Amino acid sequence: MDKLILRTDSHQREVSFPLDASFPIQAGTWRLSTFARGRFDCHWHAALEFERVVEGEMAFQANGTRFTIQRGEGVYLAGNTLHSGWLEHAEDCEYQVVRIDASLLGGLAGTRLFGDFVQPLLLDPRMAFLHLKLDEPWQKDVLDRIGTFQAMTDAAEPGWEIDAMERIFGIWRLIHRFSETLPKQES
Repeated sequence: MDKLILRTDSHQREVSFPLDASFPIQAGTWRLSTFARGRFDCHWHAALEFERVVEGEMAFQANGTRFTIQRGEGVYLAGNTLHSGWLEHAEDCEYQVVRIDASLLGGLAGTRLFGDFVQPLLLDPRMAFLHLKLDEPWQKDVLDRIGTFQAMTDAAEPGWEIDAMERIFGIWRLIHRFSETLPKQES
């Protein structure tokens, strides 16, 4: 079986897995062993991304910061965040990925919802990525919600899209509440 190689353009923008414009949410489960060299190379995309490790562990890099995501942990990535993941000590790593277009959170730029609750987080470099851990209750809540996405999209029961939106808004509310605890940035 051929191994996957994540395709990027000349600016490292990932072009392998575009979101479906009719409902820009993707959920899937991957194994690092399906990628060439057990890694997905450094790339970025406009979509927000949540990853949750199901089995094994993943060495990870986001905007130059390296860390290890253990089983049950995950990461939130704002759009345009350079990131890569690879096998280091584990034999393999199974992980879930949920990607969404930020417009689902607040409509178009210029709207109050987008301007007050989405754009500030997307522009704050401190919120470019978050290593999500189980010992922080709000982060565990985010991880639990991510963990249910695959079954929901696979079942595709009538109205699942509304359930997905409810889950995404719940996740975003938790992230937004956390961002409000950060010290104000100086202008």
